[in-house]
Amino acid sequence: MICSRKRDNVAEATADLKKTFGANIEGVTCHVGDDAQRKNLVKQTLKQFGHIDTLCSFVGVNPAFGTMMDCTKPQLAKLFELNVSASFAMTQLVVPEMLKRDHQSSILFMGSLVGFNVVDVSV
Repeated sequence: MICSRKRDNVAEATADLKKTFGANIEGVTCHVGDDAQRKNLVKQTLKQFGHIDTLCSFVGVNPAFGTMMDCTKPQLAKLFELNVSASFAMTQLVVPEMLKRDHQSSILFMGSLVGFNVVDVSV
């Protein structure tokens, strides 16, 4: 299951992954900063697949561009609310489901502008 807050992104990514990998993949529109939408994402994932093996949390919101000295307290609060707190809340939702299964599960956190602009780091 993949998600994005934008429906068009979900549809495009789902179609691309199915075409490229023949993957059994579905998508849900979800703003991870919204508790009800996070819960719906988990509910839809369990409905579709019956379990959760992996959580990949790729949240990279930066409401303040410039130096840290230019960042206001409200901008910093928004940054933490989405990049840290939303990922933490999603983890709290999926870990109980992961623990129901008798095997290892994985959680991956990544937050960066690299999610929008891929950087070639090959040598």
